[in-house]
Amino acid sequence: MTARWTALAMGCALALGGCGGLDGSASGAERAEVRKLLRNVRDVACSHPKDTTRCEVRVRKSPVGFDTWHCEFLRSSDSELVAYSGSDACWTEHGSAGSLRLPAR
Repeated sequence: MTARWTALAMGCALALGGCGGLDGSASGAERAEVRKLLRNVRDVACSHPKDTTRCEVRVRKSPVGFDTWHCEFLRSSDSELVAYSGSDACWTEHGSAGSLRLPAR
């Protein structure tokens, strides 16, 4: 009986943790830009339409779970798929403001 409960608990933990995650398509520069704005970044996936870099970000919540955030940065040119601090915008529909890094004063 104990083994059954252990297996059930592990299955629930995996379900809450989100087994799939994002595809991790972000470059190191894109992850660095996201981490300037958000804390506890778990996974980042980015696309590159036109002159912007758009990223979907999973951020760890305390004590468990994840929030989904969206970030957007300007790109330096059409040939470079790297983010740099142009627009520096991240937003969420249901996430916690506690995930945001406070600006330096």
